[in-house]
Amino acid sequence: MSESTSKQMTLSGKSLLEENIEKSKSILKEFNKNNKLLIGFSGGKDSLLVTDLALETIPKSDVYLIFEDTKIEFKETNEYVDRMVEYYDIDDNHFFRTTPYKKNFWDILEDRDNVLKWVSKWRDCCYNLKKIPLNEVYQVEDFDYVVAGTRKCESDQRAKMKLTSHFNPKSQKVNYDILNPILEWTDNNVWDYINDNEIPYNPIYDMGYSRCGCAVCPCPNKARDYYTKLYENHPLFYKAIKRRTRNMVDCDAGEWVKAGDEFYRHTWKEVEG
Repeated sequence: MSESTSKQMTLSGKSLLEENIEKSKSILKEFNKNNKLLIGFSGGKDSLLVTDLALETIPKSDVYLIFEDTKIEFKETNEYVDRMVEYYDIDDNHFFRTTPYKKNFWDILEDRDNVLKWVSKWRDCCYNLKKIPLNEVYQVEDFDYVVAGTRKCESDQRAKMKLTSHFNPKSQKVNYDILNPILEWTDNNVWDYINDNEIPYNPIYDMGYSRCGCAVCPCPNKARDYYTKLYENHPLFYKAIKRRTRNMVDCDAGEWVKAGDEFYRHTWKEVEG
C-alpha cells in the first residue's frame, strides 16, 4: 500500500498522518471533558482507529464501546471483537453488545418479498438490527454522543458531514447525537496508523473483503465480486441468502453469483446522491 498521501510532509513540517492524529485526539479530548461518549466498535478498521485513538487520549474509565451484533456478522468479526475487548482490557461495565430489535434480518427480508435490492432505498434492516438497539443503550446509559468512524472520502453524502450531527429520522425509535472525529482521514491514513502501531485488525480484510459489516448486507458499498468472495469464504451465508431469494433460487451456483453481484453494481454516491 502506498504511503504517499499519508506520510508526505505538509507546510507545518508534519506528515498528513501526524496532523490527522493530533486533530482527532484533540477532538476526543475536548468532547470528553463535559460529555459521556459511546464508541461504536463494529470490528472494522475505522472503528478500530477511533477506539485506539480514544484509549491513547482520554482516561480509560471514560471509554465505552458498543458492538451491534446483528446476528448476521461474519464469525471472524464476532471472534475479533471479543479478542479486541480483551486486548484493550475493557471490562463488562464499559462494553455493550446489542441484539436485533424485534425482527431478525431474515424476517425483514421476508417482509420485503425476499428482494435484496430494497435495502438501498429503505434500509429497514439497519434500523432494526443496529440503530434502535444502539439508541436504547444510548438513552438508558445517558450518553451524550455516539462516536463514529465516518470519513468524508467514503461518499459524496459523507463528504458533507460535519464534526457533530443529530440522528432522528421520522417515525423511527432513534434519537442521538453523533461525533465524527476522523472525518478527514483517508484509507491510507487509517491503514498506516494501524500498521505503524502494529494493532491487530479484523482478518476479514485478508480474505479480500473491503468491509466487515453484515455478511449478507445488500448495501451498495461492496466490491462487484462480493458474492464470489462470499461463495468461496463463507458458503453457509452464501447458501442462506440464496435460499431466501426467490428470484434467484433456480440459478446454478455460477449464475447465481453473477446475478447476486448485480445488486452490488451501484455505489453509495448513486444511492445517497
